[in-house]
Amino acid sequence: METAVALSKCEQYDKEQIKTLLQQHFHSLDLEPEFFSGKYVVLKPNLLSRREPEKAVTTHPAVVLAVIELLISYGARVTVAESPAGLYTENALREAYKASGFMEEAKKAGAEFNYDVTSRDVPAPNGVACKGFHIITPICEADIVLNLCKLKTHSLTKMTNGVKNLFGTVPGGEKVEMHARFSNSGVFAQMLLDLCETICAAKPVITVCDAILAMEGEGPGTGTPRKLNALLTSKSPYALDLACCQLIGFGNTVEMIELEKKRGLCPANPGELNIIGTPLEELAVRDFKEPKSQKLPTLIKLIPSFLKPRPVINREVCVGCGQCKRSCPANTITMEKNKAFIHKKNCIRCFCCQELCPYKAVDIKRSFIFEKIMK
Repeated sequence: METAVALSKCEQYDKEQIKTLLQQHFHSLDLEPEFFSGKYVVLKPNLLSRREPEKAVTTHPAVVLAVIELLISYGARVTVAESPAGLYTENALREAYKASGFMEEAKKAGAEFNYDVTSRDVPAPNGVACKGFHIITPICEADIVLNLCKLKTHSLTKMTNGVKNLFGTVPGGEKVEMHARFSNSGVFAQMLLDLCETICAAKPVITVCDAILAMEGEGPGTGTPRKLNALLTSKSPYALDLACCQLIGFGNTVEMIELEKKRGLCPANPGELNIIGTPLEELAVRDFKEPKSQKLPTLIKLIPSFLKPRPVINREVCVGCGQCKRSCPANTITMEKNKAFIHKKNCIRCFCCQELCPYKAVDIKRSFIFEKIMK
């Protein structure tokens, strides 16, 4: 079990400073230049949707460029690959990369961008929830995967970071299908761990977390930016996620991380993590806002589904773009008078609509009875 996590205080998105810190991280984790030299490294950032860097939705361009320049200086061949929400086509990839804010500089530095939209069947015989995956070709061909995540809250999984970022290795629309197949949050978390274990078993996965500006509240797409001034690196996405969970004060309340502990993928006690560099307690916060959908007492699991929080469309904000309809695993969203409408009967509460709405037009509705239980 890998327990080492390199942590540094970093207050600004200064590319050169970040590069220096990452160089220190790699050295402290025995990731010397020769480890990368001559290797094909596929960089998987978080490019959830077209948003400005200061919105904290995507991995910041300064962090991505710092990683690219450092790896290329080590002699690695670097390709950026992502499978954003929606169609997995060459045009969709071009739009995602163009919107990232780092494409031109990355090309000048020597990085390539993936436009191969094929995928491969990868078995997961030891999977708990899923026994096989379609994984995008560049990830399968990589010698090393550089998992470059963004620390954010998440309406379904409470926190999204290293492990969840690898869900972006599943081709476009298939992610929607998997939300439908694994609609229960616990089973969905097990599937994410199956996917992560499958990739990590095949090759080294180095995870770098951009938590300089994180997201709290209604993440991962419509939350509020929150300065944490933290940059983390680990050879284990599980150890890194556990460290980040403590960084934002979520303790033992993130279901996926509790499942990681049961599987023996990360320490059961966060105190067993080997934090290298800045002590965790120096940067930890205790008032990081959870998503509304996650503020549930244990009792809530016993009440009927119709009383639980669910997404609703704010028709005054909705512009009728149809992104939520295209992304709904349960096909329960229709367009009525050029506005989206969620038919609550078939809603599986995956919150994909809230996650992917570019206009923050999806709210979380809580019943009167639910509010009484909360009190």
